[in-house]
Amino acid sequence: MAVANGGSITLSQKAIGGAGADADAFHEAAGRITGGTLTLIQYSGAGRGGSGAVGGAGGVGKSVQTFADNLENPIGTSKLTGAARAFGGGGGQGVTQGGAGGAGSATIDLSAVLAVDATAQASGGDRGGASAGDEGNGGDATAVAQAKALGLSVAATAKAIAIAQAGAGKVAGVGTATATATTANEQMAQALTDGIADSGEAVATAATTTRGWLPSPRPSPRRRSMVTPRPRPRPTPRR
Repeated sequence: MAVANGGSITLSQKAIGGAGADADAFHEAAGRITGGTLTLIQYSGAGRGGSGAVGGAGGVGKSVQTFADNLENPIGTSKLTGAARAFGGGGGQGVTQGGAGGAGSATIDLSAVLAVDATAQASGGDRGGASAGDEGNGGDATAVAQAKALGLSVAATAKAIAIAQAGAGKVAGVGTATATATTANEQMAQALTDGIADSGEAVATAATTTRGWLPSPRPSPRRRSMVTPRPRPRPTPRR
């Protein structure tokens, strides 16, 4: 995969599930990028559950996006941007029981020599209703975003955003969002998360570190002991 010097390119991938069907979008690549900017967009939308006496469960939406620029590339991309989005299907309408919403899971892991911007967005499907019974449960949502800037220049910044919205239902789904941004030489690193749930529980965590991805770490020099040696006692002269 390559980008012409000074140019830009956008690549997109989409997966759509039929009625009650799962939808998986998966992309993994590693290689050299020759200058310019690269944008990767991935979308997965699962199907809604079918209707019946018991509503069908919504499908599971899953999106996985991974890309790594080669550290040996003499001219890396000026900016690598990516987004992975996944949506679980809604539960089907029922008479005695509504269908459960499907889970949504989005994962993105991007690394490049210069600027990196990664976004993961996941939504769980909402429950299906029931005309003479209980509605279904909401689907869980899990979003994981990792952005790694491997270079040592000030332009090597990292930003990771994770958004998880759980589905509504008799028992709401759980939304979990995790974002990690890493730079190699104390440049700017941002990690942002958002967890949303109609009810139930929403969990959001963020971590930002620096000096964690040096391409060629040098061994640390040996440090001299800071302990002052005790003076040796002088021998007592004989009389």
